[in-house]
Amino acid sequence: MSQRNDYKEFFKLVDQMKTGKKIKPEIEHNFIPDHGKPLAIIVDGILKEIYISQSFIKEIAFKWEERPDVCPWRIYNTWVLRIFKRDPSDAMLYGEYFETKILGRGARGKMLSLPGNKRTGTKRVAHERIDEAVIRFNKVKEETGIIVTNRNVQVRRETPWLDSSDEIKVYLHGTADIISPFLYDYGGNIMEFDVAVLDTKLTSDRDVCYQDKNKPWGSFCWGCPEKMDHLQGIFYSTLFELPFLYLIFDYRKDNPGWKPVAVNNIMLNPDNPEAKLRQKEFERGINWTVETIKGYYATGWPKCPGDWCLKCPVLTCEFKNKMQTV
Repeated sequence: MSQRNDYKEFFKLVDQMKTGKKIKPEIEHNFIPDHGKPLAIIVDGILKEIYISQSFIKEIAFKWEERPDVCPWRIYNTWVLRIFKRDPSDAMLYGEYFETKILGRGARGKMLSLPGNKRTGTKRVAHERIDEAVIRFNKVKEETGIIVTNRNVQVRRETPWLDSSDEIKVYLHGTADIISPFLYDYGGNIMEFDVAVLDTKLTSDRDVCYQDKNKPWGSFCWGCPEKMDHLQGIFYSTLFELPFLYLIFDYRKDNPGWKPVAVNNIMLNPDNPEAKLRQKEFERGINWTVETIKGYYATGWPKCPGDWCLKCPVLTCEFKNKMQTV
């Protein structure tokens, strides 16, 4: 969404406040949104329920270390009230389009097409290559025994977090791309699962290893996956009680392809010491997340201004686009 559309959304919010009537969001780039649950349910000022997704945890932490760019006020507006949202990056749009093409819909809705060339309106080169990746996925699906039907794609699940306190109900929730059998000979390593959570990832290059040291949470170095935070794999394995695999597809110019990456966890290797350690870290991390949300709530969701304010989606915040003057 462009800056012009940012302000368009702002004016719509003004009209909403004046009339008291909710304004239906417009569909942009043929995207049909699918709204999920808010992070927290607050009734009469009292925090009653918390709904934690792996996406939210990544918003505030990287490998269970709190990110320096966290702002509780932004969290409140985008995850609790949900009156503002981040502009999707090209990579996000590409991913939603890819999932819509191969599965019928993405986790956030349906991306029916991608924006064309701004000058000519024709398909971008990336769009053409992603369409080729769609064809490649369909071949992989046949080769590996992946099942894709309306019943086993974008499968949602929600479960109570048993370690949560009685006064505030806490739930984990998520959406699995595919739940299916999988069988593949990956360089002599037989990967065979009667059923597993399969998560499709679209990337520009499946072998890249670069990671931004200042913002590692924004780097997707699938060539060196050990550098990444694989919270999603542990989260979904716990939520669905199944092994978890990434299916990485790229759309680079030369030698495009795909590869599977399994996440080591107790559903895959129940007796593996590292898998057991990861599960304990996960359980501690979920409890830390709950206490962090409670802390944000107890302190009134404070504003934490910084360089990140420039791209913040909360248009009504006084720190948004605030210029330093002398």
